[in-house]
Amino acid sequence: MRKVCFVNTIPTWGGGENWQVETMLALKDEFELISISHPKGELQKKIKHCAGVVPFKAGNLSFLNPFKLYKSYRILKKMSPDAVLVNTSSDFKLFTLPARWAGVPRISYWRANGKPLSPHLLNRYLLQEGITAFLPCSDFIRKAALSKDENLIPASKISVLYNSISIPKWDSEPFEDLLEKEKGITYFGCIGRLSKEKGLLFLPEIAQILQKKHSEFKILIAGTGYLEEELKAKIKRTGTESFFEFLGFLKNGKSFMETIDCLLLPSLWEGLPTVAIEAMASLKPVIAFDVAGNPEVVRDSETGLLVPPYETEKFAQAMEKMLKETDLREEMGRKGRNLVQKVFSQEKTLLELKSHL
Repeated sequence: MRKVCFVNTIPTWGGGENWQVETMLALKDEFELISISHPKGELQKKIKHCAGVVPFKAGNLSFLNPFKLYKSYRILKKMSPDAVLVNTSSDFKLFTLPARWAGVPRISYWRANGKPLSPHLLNRYLLQEGITAFLPCSDFIRKAALSKDENLIPASKISVLYNSISIPKWDSEPFEDLLEKEKGITYFGCIGRLSKEKGLLFLPEIAQILQKKHSEFKILIAGTGYLEEELKAKIKRTGTESFFEFLGFLKNGKSFMETIDCLLLPSLWEGLPTVAIEAMASLKPVIAFDVAGNPEVVRDSETGLLVPPYETEKFAQAMEKMLKETDLREEMGRKGRNLVQKVFSQEKTLLELKSHL
């Protein structure tokens, strides 16, 4: 059985950590898995039942510390994995050279960060001579990474590895009604961290525009975050309290997707929106701003509607269209489900990942 080491030493939880957990769970029967991760991080807690864990504390500048580099080398030399996969920029800089020194034949860098890669000498060497594969989670991330130098990484090393979900697992997940739905009401929903980049502060203004023509809608907000009080205050200022309902943090995203009629994605930055993939797997269309990785999932007028960024009036018009045209919602939902099966199924993306392990 091949041995694969995943490296992610940041202590916080986010999309990259969720991707790693889901990926390791899917690979655990085919590979011997080990995770080098922060001893107090949420990631280590979630994967310890399916992989060996090696605690490791590191920071953004640890790659400049010779003791950290040597420790990384000693761990990998003793472990002797067939492949190493790093999924943060700091770990890429800290572990790529030690993996090379330890004789690891396959070193992959999975990336969901939308910032450009700096073409400085160290990055250039690690990307061209260190790693064997660069795996951006979307074409947008690929373009962003190479925006300062399109020749920074050899094309032969690049494979877009989309965020994905296991459709059989998603379909088999139990779910429950989150609320007693009112007849004749269209339920829109927004789920995720309540933070500025998610664009939630656009929603009160959008609801204010829409309610001038229609009152038969609700916007469900699932998630927690520092923006919650500011968002509620803006909802109050716009007089749209009756159109919003806050559900708090939800462990079961399937229940949310089965409750809503249409997903709202007002974020101004998404590497590749997994929540949109989950909504489409549940036969729900998506309304999103036409930015970053959104168009790779939300195909305009096919699986949902794309709106120019910041255009709240047009966003409200898109919601009105979904509110009025039930048949269109259902058709887009079916097309979305088909797209997930063809492009964003974990079964498909795992085949690509395994070729690098």
